[in-house]
Amino acid sequence: MIKIVIIYHSKTGNTEKIAKAIHSELEREGAILKKVDEVTVSELTDADMVVFGSPVHFKSIPIKLLSVIKKVPDRIQWKVAWFYTFSIPDPDFHAGYEKRIQKFIDEYKLELLGIFKCLGEFKEEQLVNKVLTLRLSSKQQDLGERTLTESKGHPDDSEIEQAKRFALEILRKIQFTSHKKYGQI
Repeated sequence: MIKIVIIYHSKTGNTEKIAKAIHSELEREGAILKKVDEVTVSELTDADMVVFGSPVHFKSIPIKLLSVIKKVPDRIQWKVAWFYTFSIPDPDFHAGYEKRIQKFIDEYKLELLGIFKCLGEFKEEQLVNKVLTLRLSSKQQDLGERTLTESKGHPDDSEIEQAKRFALEILRKIQFTSHKKYGQI
């Protein structure tokens, strides 16, 4: 059986919703779901596939997630999938995030099976309202207002279903590569 660990960091609950949706599809394969501060190095070391989940914070992979990953020996040969949520509905804001994921994948010489992303509700409304009182360009003002209105209610039911389909897609990929590796195709 393939050992799958889903590890995620969620500050507001958006990423956790997606993590649980993915886990609901991979659970019958024995996948375990862990918050970043609950996972052990041995759980990660024993895994064949790790599914990482995080929000986009300041266009970077959260330090909590990176610190756990860095404890794992370099020789690990994981198959990896990644999912993330973002609250700012501007592709420029989170475009660099996937480059950072790819850099991580390349650095550790891992095999990336896929990336899933979706909008998550911005729950720090006080912060946006405070920022909106500053002297901002009309473009920045518009982005702040769009963030509050467009992100409301996300991830929604359709995004949860998309996350479940993503889980099944990566499962098919790892099953295919496992069968191929052991000459079962």
